[in-house]
Amino acid sequence: MSEKYENHPIQLRALKILELSIKVISEHEQLPDIEKFSLFHGHNGYDDEKKMIAVKIGVEIGREVEETPFELRVEILGGFNVNDEKFSTKFIHSWAEQNAPLILYPYLREQVFSLTSRVGFKGVLLPLFQVPTLSVAKELEKV
Repeated sequence: MSEKYENHPIQLRALKILELSIKVISEHEQLPDIEKFSLFHGHNGYDDEKKMIAVKIGVEIGREVEETPFELRVEILGGFNVNDEKFSTKFIHSWAEQNAPLILYPYLREQVFSLTSRVGFKGVLLPLFQVPTLSVAKELEKV
């Protein structure tokens, strides 16, 4: 890794596909309205012994839309190692709720794209999100 960057104290160490499901309803290439999809996530408790937390994220497409060419469900699980000497365990629940789904989201997007492509629907990409970021420049101005 570049000397410019330091590793984050929480690292994704395992990625597992829990569910890949698609049901083709109509064979025409009409793409569904992917603005209408259900995104869900959850996590287990922090394991002090293994210094790990598991987070899952998933998506469903097509169940809320009347005219859709397919119904899809994808769910993945990420296993994160935590360096609790550098990251306080009192913030792990919050991190797992807010940060971990954003880390896993690109993997979820790839699975949706790949699965829909394999059954003939080209270009199905989940949208990107705007994420509030901390401005480093503003912090440096305070110094």
